[in-house]
Amino acid sequence: MFELGALIVLLLGALAAVGLVVGTLVRLFFVVVLLPIKILAALAALAGVLVGLPLAAMGVGAILLGLVACVLLAPIVLPLMAIAGGLWLMGRR
Repeated sequence: MFELGALIVLLLGALAAVGLVVGTLVRLFFVVVLLPIKILAALAALAGVLVGLPLAAMGVGAILLGLVACVLLAPIVLPLMAIAGGLWLMGRR
């Protein structure tokens, strides 16, 4: 009977450990993947407004130039967001 109780406690501990790992992975997914995407989208929209509006005053074709500027800014902003996210995660410990 003692072995059965020990086995149940062991299984509950293993289940709790799996739940902890899965919960941590889900939280990391939301922090590492979704948060930078939202921030990147906001920065791209801001870059589009800052670059596109003055150029749009010059003509309709300049709006396309503003969109291209957003696409060109994304490779610069994405690594910076990854670095900032990593520093933020390290600071939360």
